[in-house]
Amino acid sequence: MKFFKESETPDDSSSVFSSSDSMSHNSVKQKLPNLRVLKFYQFMVSHKFIIATYIGVFIIQTAIWAIVGGIDEILYSLNTDLQNRKRFFVSPGFFEFKIGCSLTSGILIVILIESVFYIAAEVITLIMCIRSDRDTWSIKKETLIYVIVQSIGISLFVISSFIDIMSILVDYFVPYALFMFGALALETIICVLLPVCYAIRKDFHSTHHNPQDSTLESILKNKKGFKTILDFARRSYCPEAVLCWSDIQRFKDCKKREKKLEIAKYIIEHYLTPSSYLELNMPQLANVKEELSLMVMGSASTVSNDVFDMIENHCLQDLADLQHRLVSSDKFIASMVQELKELQRLKASCEEKVEETFNVELEI
Repeated sequence: MKFFKESETPDDSSSVFSSSDSMSHNSVKQKLPNLRVLKFYQFMVSHKFIIATYIGVFIIQTAIWAIVGGIDEILYSLNTDLQNRKRFFVSPGFFEFKIGCSLTSGILIVILIESVFYIAAEVITLIMCIRSDRDTWSIKKETLIYVIVQSIGISLFVISSFIDIMSILVDYFVPYALFMFGALALETIICVLLPVCYAIRKDFHSTHHNPQDSTLESILKNKKGFKTILDFARRSYCPEAVLCWSDIQRFKDCKKREKKLEIAKYIIEHYLTPSSYLELNMPQLANVKEELSLMVMGSASTVSNDVFDMIENHCLQDLADLQHRLVSSDKFIASMVQELKELQRLKASCEEKVEETFNVELEI
């Protein structure tokens, strides 16, 4: 399949950007229908949310244990009837660690209330997972697989509790609660260990790639290639680098000073502002924004085309890994990269022949 005309080079008129196609907030919405939803999903898969969730659940569970245990101990100590007094939740008590404990109907009610809360939260997140697009990290697939594993573990635990030989005899030697612990162990394997193994295997079989590879820019300047990369980036929860790169090309192609200044302000406002929907993932973003704002607003004449070169290079570096993954999963991009490399090889070969011919003529 031919992606470029024979008269074109990879960096030639295949560009899909022009000064008349300047960026606006509406055009972003056309490419990404709901930026707020995308930003929400980005936050849901971020380390901040995961760590905050684990810490929050740990604090809540510890608080419940301390409060319920404290109430149980206070009521037990206030009961003056030594013959009939007993703990309402757990016997021999929440703070007794020398011997095992036995559950009562009171603590089962607490566990049931907690279970309803966690099941409701899981159902809500599962609905969001089903409604979301298929991501490129296989998060959705892993989640659905684990839901099946979790359902099997819970079913086996509940069924075992109704079988006398399991609940009375077998449980004495091998607790049937291990069905639940087994499901939790499989969660770690499916959602943590296997993704790490997949990444290591992909890195092992992959060839080294140059972040500044010109094929990336050539793909971005091709209309279908740009749409393919943007969709892949959206499903990877990182479309901001693609959109920022495209806006920088519009900025460079724009000839009118007022329009050029408008696009420059848009880039600074939407990509270099912390906590914005399209915030770039780069260090010291606030300082970069302040520096570029002074350069743009302080320019008496037309803003220089190279003012965003550092941002453009950062975007290309961010997209290098994305392109690498996309080549291994998309036949169109893989064929395009192969043709671009062939064109580059032919161009280099032609340049060598011209240089050899020129040297021979000089010798003659």
